[in-house]
Amino acid sequence: MKVALILKIDKKSENLIFSWKKKFKQRYKNILYLNDKPHVTLISTNIKKDKNKLLSFNTMSFEKKKIKSKIIKSSVFWNDLLTKGSTFYFLISKNKKLLNLQKIISNHIVNNFALIKSRKKLKLNKIENKSYIKYGFPYVGLNWIPHLTIGSVLDKKLDHKFSNKFFSFKKKHTVIFIELVVCEVINNKLREIQKVKL
Repeated sequence: MKVALILKIDKKSENLIFSWKKKFKQRYKNILYLNDKPHVTLISTNIKKDKNKLLSFNTMSFEKKKIKSKIIKSSVFWNDLLTKGSTFYFLISKNKKLLNLQKIISNHIVNNFALIKSRKKLKLNKIENKSYIKYGFPYVGLNWIPHLTIGSVLDKKLDHKFSNKFFSFKKKHTVIFIELVVCEVINNKLREIQKVKL
């Protein structure tokens, strides 16, 4: 099964992301992730299903306290490896608390679950490949890019004027992470299994 460990955000930040999702929905016909609740993904990997262990994240040893970070800028993943589209997002400041939480969770998965590696050949660099071999996810550690996804546009033609408006977003905004959620990923949709309040 594929699992994703995500961080949910405060209401004010959620409203900001939903306002941009609405604008993208009005602009494009073919776009993924628009209906997802705004979140930051810590790790997404394939594991051997174990119902009992899936509820073990609440017992992890880490400080259960809300984490604050900031939106640095708006950006895009051109030719996203997962969607083959252009994934627009807000980049989040990668502070020590976020990095530490990702490491604790990723190591918990490795120590408690059997990973299932994809047979597909992934175009990864040396650092990404090392992370993928250990965690089943190419972006654990310093090469991780914490972000809040708006949507992944699959339309062949992009509205560059609209994109530039998104890229010009300069508003200072603090994001508060309020909850860790364990999800099963089914057809690119998240099914919540367990919640851990921060």
